[in-house]
Amino acid sequence: MPLLTFRPYLQTFSLALLLAGSLAGAPAAGGDPATAGTAADRPAPTPSSAPEPGAGAGPTVDRVPLRQPRLLPRPGTPAPTTPPPLTAPHRGDLDPTFGTRGVTLTGFPDRAVGASSVVTLPDGSLVAGGGDIDAGSADFLLTRYHCDGTLDRRFGTAGRVTTPMPGQGGGVQGLSADRQRRIVAAGTASLGTGDQIGFALVRYLPDGRPDPRFGTAGRVIQQIGPVGNAGASAVLVQPDKKIVVAGGATDADGNAVFAAARFRTDGRLDPTFGDGGATLVLIPGGDASAFAVTRQRDGKIVLAGAAIGPGVVGQQFALVRLTTVGRPDPTFGGDGIVTAQNVPSQGQGGATDVAVDADGTILAGGLGQTATGRGEFGLMRFRPDGTLDPTFGDGTGKVLTEFEGGSVIRRVLLRPRGRIVAVGAAGQPSTVALAGYLRNGDLDPSFGDDGRTTTAVGALSAGLGGTVQFDRIVVAGASGNDSLTEGRFLLARYLDGRAAHCPRRACERTPSTYGLG
Repeated sequence: MPLLTFRPYLQTFSLALLLAGSLAGAPAAGGDPATAGTAADRPAPTPSSAPEPGAGAGPTVDRVPLRQPRLLPRPGTPAPTTPPPLTAPHRGDLDPTFGTRGVTLTGFPDRAVGASSVVTLPDGSLVAGGGDIDAGSADFLLTRYHCDGTLDRRFGTAGRVTTPMPGQGGGVQGLSADRQRRIVAAGTASLGTGDQIGFALVRYLPDGRPDPRFGTAGRVIQQIGPVGNAGASAVLVQPDKKIVVAGGATDADGNAVFAAARFRTDGRLDPTFGDGGATLVLIPGGDASAFAVTRQRDGKIVLAGAAIGPGVVGQQFALVRLTTVGRPDPTFGGDGIVTAQNVPSQGQGGATDVAVDADGTILAGGLGQTATGRGEFGLMRFRPDGTLDPTFGDGTGKVLTEFEGGSVIRRVLLRPRGRIVAVGAAGQPSTVALAGYLRNGDLDPSFGDDGRTTTAVGALSAGLGGTVQFDRIVVAGASGNDSLTEGRFLLARYLDGRAAHCPRRACERTPSTYGLG
């Protein structure tokens, strides 16, 4: 089965923005279109805000509905007849010090775009990456922001970078950064022969220029597997600056398989990893693709994705652990492979992200399914040997969290004291969705509204990536109209620290160092 079977996952923008239709079994509800505006290069202005000089008319932005703040009367006093002053926001609330009421929207001229990934750099600045919503182009799109959500205009051209890539691939699917603040973006691009596709990588200097020391003019497009049908979904930079990329490929027998490759710092494949730099792993009984990658403290690599096929019940979470040299780890599931069905046992599911805790437990998040067939936030936690962790959830190692209208996880973030924050999309029409969990998998009542938070921006919006910035959660995604003909990068920041207000000094604009190389 070709890799294109998994395009609904690889085209993350369409997956999440069409959540209601593709996962909840119902057409997406309509709404007033959000005007993309080609000059949306700053935090979304209020209707009374004047456009910047030379920027043209500002975009029309729907107001972001905030969760109702908690009202805290003094103990022992009768309920007031008028609302008391609003108290400080708490965990799961939008951070009012970021962008406009917690949200920043950025457009690219004449393109409907969405952000799939975001990373926090050492100075607290943020880089988001994505591509065209309809995946009609493989071009890589990046933006960089100061800590307060304003575009860093020293990055690329007025805060934006567009890197042309051959073919159709959906743009940036994964981002990572090294200690020198160089940014590595991964996705899919044409190999230049027929319809063959391969892993695509671009490494950028901190100012947004492609790094001339990497590949050819900063770019690598690499065939993975014998067939020339592979796509990258995730990337990480190791402490030694080598780059691990995960995705899907087709093996010599035509099976869709997990694929991982490791590149040296100059962009060439690392011959000490797998077979000549790449590893293909067949999931028994079905076709599969990896959508996430992480690294354990001991250097082993964990891949997570989905498996489906005649030998697989429904569509399952699939995990593969590789040794430091890229071989399946026999101490994980016996052969390096673990598959697990989400609830119910015949339901659909698949992992879209994975994280490893300090104790070696592995948390995978993605799509679960209810007994009625609706897609929802699905989490599974595995012990280091690959068995499900009975201390998580109701003893099964699995947690399913329902949102009205269906939902899907796109990112899982580990927080202090064993807490978890999952980021994704939910509802009809789609909105940004987050859920907070305690270590045992119960919803965290101190996060949002009894563990859940949703934010609607425009007619359709979705969280497709996330990162931790100091004691806050930054979500990257897309905001568009209901026909997906307009779309912008969306960044939203949520509070997640002990204090109701984050320290102001943590978000003071920090000077960046540019010009490496």
